[in-house]
Amino acid sequence: MIGAGRAEPRAGGVPPVRAREIFLAAVFFLAATVVLTWPQAVRMGSGLGDLWDAKLNAWIFHWDFHQIFRDPFHLFEANIFHPARYALAFSENLFGAAVFGFPLFASGASTLFVYNYLFLLGMFLSAMGAWALAREITGDAIASLLAGLIFAFVPWRLAQIPHVQYQWGPFLPLLLLFLLKWLESGRRRDLVLFAIFFAWNALTNVHYAIFSGILLAVVLAWERLTGMGTDHGFRRGIPHGDRLSGNRGLSPRRRIRQTIGATAVAAVVVLPFYVPYAKAAKLYGMRRSAGEMRFYSARPSALLVAGSQNKLWAPLTQRFARPEAEMFPGVLPVALAVYAVSRLRRAREARPPPKREIAGWRRRTARILDGLAVMAFAAGVVGLLIRHLRVGPLNLGDPGRALVFLTAFVLLRLVLAIPRRFAHANLSDYLRARRLDRRAGLLVAIGFAGLLVAAGGYTPYYTFLFQSFGFLFRAIRVPARGMVLFHLALGVLAAWGLSLLLSRVRSRRERAAFVASALLLTAIEYRAAPIDFPPVDRHPAPVYRWLAGVKIPGAVLELPMGFDYDAEHVFRSTAHWKPLINGYSGFAPRHYDELKDSFEKRPIPDEAWERAVAMDGALLILHPHEVEGLARLNLTRATRRAVLERRLETLGSFPHDGQRDFVFRIAPAGPFETGIPPSDRDRAAAHFARLTSTAESELAPPFGVIDIPTENAEVAAGAFGFGWALDDSGIAEIRVATELGPGAAGVVGGPRPDIPAVHPDYSDAANCGFGFVVPSVPPGPHTLRITLVGKDGGETVLERHVRVR
Repeated sequence: MIGAGRAEPRAGGVPPVRAREIFLAAVFFLAATVVLTWPQAVRMGSGLGDLWDAKLNAWIFHWDFHQIFRDPFHLFEANIFHPARYALAFSENLFGAAVFGFPLFASGASTLFVYNYLFLLGMFLSAMGAWALAREITGDAIASLLAGLIFAFVPWRLAQIPHVQYQWGPFLPLLLLFLLKWLESGRRRDLVLFAIFFAWNALTNVHYAIFSGILLAVVLAWERLTGMGTDHGFRRGIPHGDRLSGNRGLSPRRRIRQTIGATAVAAVVVLPFYVPYAKAAKLYGMRRSAGEMRFYSARPSALLVAGSQNKLWAPLTQRFARPEAEMFPGVLPVALAVYAVSRLRRAREARPPPKREIAGWRRRTARILDGLAVMAFAAGVVGLLIRHLRVGPLNLGDPGRALVFLTAFVLLRLVLAIPRRFAHANLSDYLRARRLDRRAGLLVAIGFAGLLVAAGGYTPYYTFLFQSFGFLFRAIRVPARGMVLFHLALGVLAAWGLSLLLSRVRSRRERAAFVASALLLTAIEYRAAPIDFPPVDRHPAPVYRWLAGVKIPGAVLELPMGFDYDAEHVFRSTAHWKPLINGYSGFAPRHYDELKDSFEKRPIPDEAWERAVAMDGALLILHPHEVEGLARLNLTRATRRAVLERRLETLGSFPHDGQRDFVFRIAPAGPFETGIPPSDRDRAAAHFARLTSTAESELAPPFGVIDIPTENAEVAAGAFGFGWALDDSGIAEIRVATELGPGAAGVVGGPRPDIPAVHPDYSDAANCGFGFVVPSVPPGPHTLRITLVGKDGGETVLERHVRVR
């Protein structure tokens, strides 16, 4: 491929893309994907890179396949968070990526395997997309490999391993590629492909959908300002102006209008996938707060953070770590990009072109904008001095908004006309006169836009968009992810810089060494492999296989519930697709939180079961082995009490990794055919009774403190001592003894007003004091042994060393 790096240009200066280039690039990126995500490729059916969000996304992929062929008009009526509506809209729908896995699902591949396949495919296609864009701009297939490596494997991407949607970035470079080709050539095919990739990107990732809108705005603004006249930039030495002259008679304004029209058509196509988000937001009040937005905005220090998974830079950069802050782009890519910008500058003209005359209406409008800019500046100053100032409907207490308006007025003023004393007529003339290549300038503008978006709430500009266009910008949680635009621009510029370096090398061997070194050093900078890849059983537990074969008159509730457990419950629901009260997603409806909170109380109140019934609960699956200690005891006790009160009926139990899962019918749901023999039901009931009765004291023994006497205190025989003791079942008695034998029993139930503040979950905490008498023993050192006995039979021994006078 070294020899195939550059091809002879066709008419217009664009080297033709050859099939051999595409094949060799695909081989390279396939190898890079396997190596840089090792060992994922060899464990696609037995593990996940994350045990929470990855399980959610795996479920989403499978749900898309399951529902689109079963009931496509109710795609968003997912089986989780029952009885919530539009439950799929609580997170990404991932449909644009899921379709690539449909053939695998149809062939019977496991959810686990398809998820890992789509994860790796997203990275591979992202690299190929960036390569194709860089290949179009630089004309150098071999140097463009660096663009794909940077865009797909930059540390931010590898830090997003739990979020497969952010590995699916191929449509960003592809839509930009065909947008640029359309604006330059006027070929309808390129416009159609741009619209297709714009829509596909929006179907894959909500964050990237909004970022693509920002990308489009930057490109069209740049084209409008720099592409209307003679262009002095170059690509491989060929002026862009020469290429633009072959636009098949379409004026730049008309191309821009048609671009906007094609974008509108693409937006209409994907609109059915976004309407449910608006409905869910309205129905459940799902809105991102300004505080959350700011928390997930990137500070400048984020550019120094490579992420904890990075093998080279993590020890040096983790001191700056924050959530979603792994924005380090690498040293070599930045150096090559800077080199490209420095080289892509034409020679200074001996005589600058004459200054164009500006129409009178432009000058008059510019003067009006000058006045508005002065007013905005004054409002900003006042806002700094007087907080929360309002004049009628106008809020003058926000200097950030004033700065946004000031910036807008100044830019509009410069677009119309630059003051007469300057050499250029307006901003368009100024930009055209710059020595930097026009496409390189566009890439710099795209990179700057990415940095600005990533800074989010730390700049007034994104904050203004968040406040003024909340229906769009409140849909995304993490502005810092806008860094993807910076990485895209960086990758192409770095590849361009490498291509310019290679142009100075004549020997094929030296070119190969340069390219191999650049790719290897970048891979070393970005390396996170071997990544953490915990094992996950691809086979569902027996209880889920049983559930797939029964019809229940309502929904399933799995306990324990909460996001720590429900990622697994949601993931395993792909085995049965029954309505599930549990859920795991970016949002949760209020009824879910209320039910979860009820089951986390100690003791669990009756209202928890009443809520479950109100939510159409018909079947309870209890996983006692998923929790430990008091939480497990609290859960099993509440379940046993509900069985005794006939709120629950024991149906059976199933093995689960050496433990047992228990299933119960939730009354008043009607009886249903379970396929479980009565003898198995009886054994399950007896097993559950033994589990709850024998484990209580072991799971939560009594605990307490001896306050008096203190350690090594000198006391008299018969002196009074006291302390406090608690047990979830209550304290039955206090036994007192020494190493010489038992003494008189202690007294329980004394007032302790200081304890409820420390242990508010215990109803008898205010009366948990106990008292005792030091046994009559000979003078000398002795060991007091105070045994706390719970009503459930649990015991705890407290010891205190004393000296008896």
